[in-house]
Amino acid sequence: MKDPPRRRRPDNPDMEKHGDKSSAKFVTRSSTTRASFAQRGQLVVQRVVLIMRSMTRKHLFLLALLCCGLVVMHQNNIILGHRGLIVKKATNLSRLISQSQFYLHFWTFISPGAAASWQKAKDYYDKQRPLFEKAAQEFEVHPYWLKTKINRIDAGWYEMITLRAKAMYEQYKGEGKEDFRIEKDKCEMYRFFNRNKFRTAKIHGIWDNVDKFSDELFADKAIPPNSSWPIFFKCCHLTQGSSESTRMLKSYEWLHKNEKQMRKFVKEKWIYRADDWERPWANYMNPLTDSLKPGILLQGPYKLSYDDMAK
Repeated sequence: MKDPPRRRRPDNPDMEKHGDKSSAKFVTRSSTTRASFAQRGQLVVQRVVLIMRSMTRKHLFLLALLCCGLVVMHQNNIILGHRGLIVKKATNLSRLISQSQFYLHFWTFISPGAAASWQKAKDYYDKQRPLFEKAAQEFEVHPYWLKTKINRIDAGWYEMITLRAKAMYEQYKGEGKEDFRIEKDKCEMYRFFNRNKFRTAKIHGIWDNVDKFSDELFADKAIPPNSSWPIFFKCCHLTQGSSESTRMLKSYEWLHKNEKQMRKFVKEKWIYRADDWERPWANYMNPLTDSLKPGILLQGPYKLSYDDMAK
C-alpha cells in the first residue's frame, strides 16, 4: 500500500516534491513556523518601506502634522496623556466599578477572606446602628448640610460624595454660601477649631502672602525661638493627598540647609490648584477649590502622653 502524498507548499525548496523517492530530510514544524514568522516579518518591513517611498511631500507633511498633534494632545492632556479623556474615562469607570454593589458581591462570592471581612463589618454596623439612630434624634444638623439630596437608599460611597459636592456647588453658585471652606481650607478649619476651643497642635502663624512668608521663614521670624521641632508646613488651599502640600521641617539646621529647595517648593504649591479630574464629582468640586484663596500655615508637633490617651 502506497503512502499518501504529503501536503506541502510548492514554493518551499526544503520540502520533498510529490512523488520524490529520495531520502531528503523534511523540515520540522517548529523550524517551518519560525521561517514563516521571519518571512512575514520581512514582508511587513518591505511593505512599510514601499509605503514610505511612495509617500509624497504632502503625505509626509500630513504625517508630521498628525505626530505633532498627538504630542500636543499628550502634553496638554486633551485626549491622550495621564489626564487625557481616554485615561479619565477609564479611571472613572474603574473607580465606579470598584465602589459598586456588583464588585462587592463578586469579591465576597469568590474570596473567603473578603466574605469574612464583609461579615465582620456588617456585624459592627448592626451593633452601632442603634447608637447612631439615638444620637441622630438628638443632634441638630446645620441647614447647609440638609441640602444634600439623596435619591436612592442604596447609594454607594462615591455617589454620596458626589451628591454632597453637588449640594455645596449649588449653594455656592445660587446663594453664594461658602460653608464648604471649613472642609477645603485648612486655615478656615483651624480658625473654626480655635473659635470653638478645640484642642489642636500649636499654630505658629497663617500667611496670605507667599513672599512675606518665605522672607519671614528664613529670617527666623515665622517660627518663635525655642519652638519644638519638627514644624509642619501646610498649604491651606490644598487638601488632597495627591497634592503633597504638607512638608515636615525636620529641624532648624535642616530648614536653612534646604533653603533653595524649600523656596521653590513653597512657590510651586502656592500656585497649585486642586483637581479632582479622576473623580466623578470633579464638575462640582473643582469650581469650589478654584475659588479658595491660597494660604500657608506653620504648625508645631502634637504632643500626646499616655495619660492623655487614658483620659
